[in-house]
Amino acid sequence: MEAKKSMMKFVRSFLSKSFAELRAHSLCRGFLRRNLHIRAQAPSSGLARGAAVLTVGALTTAGWIATKEPVRSDDMEPWEQRWIGGEIGFHMEDVNYCLLQFFRQLLDDSISAPEFPKRILVPLCGKTVDMAFMQSRGHKVTGIDGVRLAAEQYITEQGMKVIQTTKQDGFEVLELQHGNGHTSFPMRFVVGDFFRIRPSVIGTFEACWDRGSLIAIDPSRRKEYVAAITALLDRGARILLVVVEHPPMKGGKLGPPFNVTEEEVEALYGKDFQIELLQREDRMGVEPRWRQAGCDYFNETTYLLTKRR
Repeated sequence: MEAKKSMMKFVRSFLSKSFAELRAHSLCRGFLRRNLHIRAQAPSSGLARGAAVLTVGALTTAGWIATKEPVRSDDMEPWEQRWIGGEIGFHMEDVNYCLLQFFRQLLDDSISAPEFPKRILVPLCGKTVDMAFMQSRGHKVTGIDGVRLAAEQYITEQGMKVIQTTKQDGFEVLELQHGNGHTSFPMRFVVGDFFRIRPSVIGTFEACWDRGSLIAIDPSRRKEYVAAITALLDRGARILLVVVEHPPMKGGKLGPPFNVTEEEVEALYGKDFQIELLQREDRMGVEPRWRQAGCDYFNETTYLLTKRR
């Protein structure tokens, strides 16, 4: 009991210090390496809440101790709180059915075979299992998210090992490999503000999987988001884009997920991309929560965008 009290006292002291103080504290660093493993969780207590916000030492078993927060925008604050509180209803436990249905079209660039390894970007990725699926197919996957807790949970749940960490221009780039080492290529998880990302940090890509990203951001930042995506893609690169169409919800709530019409897709991407509508699916029958939210229609629409050469 006394040992447990001592441990809790040390942790509270640890959480009250700045990162600069912690880095300078050699005893603390040694203690962290040997013993401390705080798992971020819903903020049911002050201690858990502090650990989650600071995201300290969450992955000692994976070899990653966070010592510096990446640069992020104020827009990430509500998303961080949702992750801390476990309010991530947008996360799917299975590989997305649209990705499975149209994966070959995403990879078929008329230059190399779809099976040939592609560099695939997943913006605002959360902890989607789609990344593990694409990596398992031999592709070079890079996910980007502004919430560190998303990276921590992905690494833990997918049994990943951090084999290399680099920091550049406010971004933390984690190179990950499955613990079993069976996949052909490591994947990368980039933690930082997506709107600030540049090819100089992560290179460029041949394909992009966007399910839940465009529809998650504030509509006022859509042009900025599309500009960032466009700069990261090679000529001829393809985007498999999944958006939703719906009226305002109860109380006039617009989102997220925010409504994105076909006209909006054309306005955002038409200058630099050829646009093909693959399917529009009524989801009211299979997702009754949208009717409960006050929608009288809710469509999920999938597009294939090809960057002009």
